[in-house]
Amino acid sequence: MKPPSKIKAAEPVTPPVLYLAGAGRSGGTIIGKVLGQHDQMLYVGELRELWTPGLLVDRLCGCGARLIDCDFWQRVFEDAYGGIAAIDADWMNQMRLKHTRTRHAPGWLLPWRTKHVSDDLGQFSGKLESLYAALRRASGKPIIVDASRLVAYGRVLERLPSLDLRIVHLIRDARAVAFSWGRRRTGTTASRTVELARKGALRGAIEWVAQNLLVEWSWGRDRLRYHRLRYEDFVLGPRQETMRLLRWLEQPESDLSFIADSCAHFGVDHSAAGNTYRLAVGPTPLRLDDEWQTRMPARDRALVEAIAWPLLKRYGYV
Repeated sequence: MKPPSKIKAAEPVTPPVLYLAGAGRSGGTIIGKVLGQHDQMLYVGELRELWTPGLLVDRLCGCGARLIDCDFWQRVFEDAYGGIAAIDADWMNQMRLKHTRTRHAPGWLLPWRTKHVSDDLGQFSGKLESLYAALRRASGKPIIVDASRLVAYGRVLERLPSLDLRIVHLIRDARAVAFSWGRRRTGTTASRTVELARKGALRGAIEWVAQNLLVEWSWGRDRLRYHRLRYEDFVLGPRQETMRLLRWLEQPESDLSFIADSCAHFGVDHSAAGNTYRLAVGPTPLRLDDEWQTRMPARDRALVEAIAWPLLKRYGYV
């Protein structure tokens, strides 16, 4: 008589990290904030920017408090590192600049790059892994929504064993992105208002093409890991696009009552960085920002179209 066969225990499912990747000014903050209202998702903003100078002094949390004073982040830092005082933020910022800038992204496309990791990148990766695990424990939400967008930082996260990285490729019309970079905008810290960097149409168009190509070259062939989302589609149909995203993640739709046809109801979040939309609370209109169609100079528009035309056509903007 044969002994009963052993039932193999199911391997634990690793919760995904939803990584919003693509060119800047593509709607990552507003889309991430909407997704963060889902009961299974924690929106953390542009987490790559957490280590920029000012972590311990002037950075605002999405809840409106100084990040250093926020109870949520104090719990996270205590869990991940033993407290804020134990964090070498200057070293973390040096590693961020050394390994996760756009100039480093092409190197990650080389087959040997993911197998040979320097000692300092290994240490940096370990500290990031501790951070993401602490964020899950502090929030009680399994899915982290990170809007850091840069490919090189995503490739660092991709190699962390406890993270199941899923890429949402955010795309917005190149003409809208270039126009947005040219507008005067301000940001807010705990003590002052600062003017954000501006870029001309030429630079904006070139960076738009480069960032989108890098995302596609890095993950575009992996349909289990890669999901394409246009900003315009999301703003005009937030509920439908959120449902489509949840189906791709194989997550229950749960309660989506926080999304109306053209409005989202925002609760308080604890995003680490991003534009001022992340501070919004309460009913917030979701409006398509298409000011570029009437106010963009004809010369700039023609320049952007000449540079970005193949991808504009590929993404359905022509």
